[in-house]
Amino acid sequence: MEKRTIAFMTLLVLLLAFVSLQRDVAIAKKEALETRHANFIKWHHSEENRTLNYISFLESEVEKVNRYSVSRLCGDYVYPRCPKNRSVKLRLVCSGSMLPEIFCNYDVSAFDPHLYPYIPKLCDIVSYDIANPLTTQTIYGESVIINRLTHRIVAINGTRFVVKGDANFEPDPIQPEFQDVRYVVCKGE
Repeated sequence: MEKRTIAFMTLLVLLLAFVSLQRDVAIAKKEALETRHANFIKWHHSEENRTLNYISFLESEVEKVNRYSVSRLCGDYVYPRCPKNRSVKLRLVCSGSMLPEIFCNYDVSAFDPHLYPYIPKLCDIVSYDIANPLTTQTIYGESVIINRLTHRIVAINGTRFVVKGDANFEPDPIQPEFQDVRYVVCKGE
């Protein structure tokens, strides 16, 4: 009988220790959760967070205005048709400047406006050469000299085209002329 009592008492002690351990773990979790919540509330109401939220809000508003201005300017834009047997496929480098219209490493159809009589017009997407390439970009860990850009014509300034990537905030500093334009992006054949 004593062996049963000792075994029962041992089992009871182990059970109480387990319950006590579970209670301690629950209390520790609750305290950690309360501390995290208090820290979040403190941070949420802090000046730093208000500043970060305001900057984030302003950036999203500027992006909306930028996207809206391109879609408003070129909302009903129709791509020029590719001339029969005269178009080429261009593989564009991934910079993201023409998102969402042209995705990274996307093949586009284009034609040379010098071979096919075509004057680029407002909202056309053109690929143009940079005479003195100053821009280098790291692509897949390799430094590449950018000597040709593919962007949209957003204005015409005399004989020059004002071009801008759809995802860029500012127009390109270089305003190409007709002789600098190598290709015009087109659809179909």
